[in-house]
This record gives sequence, C-alpha cells and structure tokens, in this order.
Amino acid sequence: MDPFYAVVRVIARFWIWFFFERVEVRHPERVPSMGPVLLCINHPNNLIDSLLVGSVLPRKVHYLATAALFRNPLIARFLVALGAIPVYRKADDPDKMDRNMEMFAACDEAFGRGRLIAIYPEGATRAEAHVQRIKTGAARIALGYEAHAPERLTVVAVGLSFEARKRFRGRVLVSFGEPVAVSAATPPLDGLTEVDSGRARALRSIVFVDVKTGTAGLSTIQRRIRDCLAQRRVACLVIESGP
Repeated sequence: MDPFYAVVRVIARFWIWFFFERVEVRHPERVPSMGPVLLCINHPNNLIDSLLVGSVLPRKVHYLATAALFRNPLIARFLVALGAIPVYRKADDPDKMDRNMEMFAACDEAFGRGRLIAIYPEGATRAEAHVQRIKTGAARIALGYEAHAPERLTVVAVGLSFEARKRFRGRVLVSFGEPVAVSAATPPLDGLTEVDSGRARALRSIVFVDVKTGTAGLSTIQRRIRDCLAQRRVACLVIESGP
C-alpha cells in the first residue's frame, strides 16, 4: 500500500468511526491477501460506500469511478493518485462510450499486477433497499481478463446494509461473500469479442445483494455467480441492453 493511499485510508477510518455508532464487518478474510480480485459491491450510500470498504480492507482498493468526476483537474489528480479508474457511462456522455476500451485495458493491467479492483455493478448509487438491475461491466471485466489470463482472477461479492442511510451515529453491516474463482466457474474463452456481448449481458447479475436480508443475500450472490459464469448463456437471464 503506497503512503498516499495509506494516509487517506487513515482519514477515512476516522470519519467512519465518527459517523457510525457501529460498523460490523463479516468475513473480510474471504478477500484474498494477494493476487487479482474483483469486488462487486452494492451502492446504497454514495461516497460512504467507498470509504467503508476501503477502510476495512488492508489491501489498496482501485475503484471504478464515473469519468464525470475526472473533469475537474484537481479531483482528477486526487483520484488518479488513489488508483481510481474512470468509467464512461452512457448517462454522462454517450459520445465517449468508446473510451471504455481504456477502462478495460486499465483493469487488465491492474489485474496483471495482482491488484484489487472494486466495481458498483448497479452503475449508480441507489436509495432503494434492494439492489436494482445490474449492468454488464463486472461480467465483461471478469471474462475479458480470464480470456487471456486463466485461473488467476477471483470475484468477491460485498453487501452493504445501512440501518438508516443518512442517520448520524447509525449502524452498518459490511458482508463479504465467499470468493469465486472465475476459472472454476466458466469454460475458457478465446477472447471477449462483440460476438460474446450477449453472453456478457447475460452475466450482468454476477452479483446481486439483497440488503434487507443481510448475509442471507450473499447466498444468492454466490449462487448467481456460479450459475451464470458456468452457463454463459443468454437464457440465463432476461436480456437488457446497455453497457
């Protein structure tokens, strides 16, 4: 962990301690201590979600963040220093969607160096108690890397459950699901091309967190990860267009 990230993490831990009465963390040991890892996290509480996960894990977390945050030069320098990777969303600027190839390349490079990346598969923060429809990004990142680096990547689902999202001194639960080796759940691919986009779209539920049921929802995550990665069929889910 680099010094700058370590300092920011200490500050984040202080604010989490100050803002919440209690933070319960379940099974953080399920996140491998080394090697490439993809965390799939539900996103109920904006920046707090990133502060929570980053503060409870000893490893540096490289977050995927909307490219809109990088428009301000000062914020962009701060995010780059933290290892954040920009994602170009259709909702922000549909004309820049092709630049997501840079995002996939950056993820591959980070995984190649044995780093940990975190993604919010819903695509945006959601106030609803249940996780909403999930985008295909997590599946495309996982399968794309697995295509040329088999038997390396591990996927871990993370569930965040708040007693009350905006309540000061409230309580929050951070639950880590059992690690899933992508190589053990899906046959090898020769490459993720446009032909594979339908299969990746079918895998958009690589993580599904029911924050109302707490850790029980993590069982659903594990089942969906294994089922969808193993089948790799459009019939696995109802197809929804979009990145």
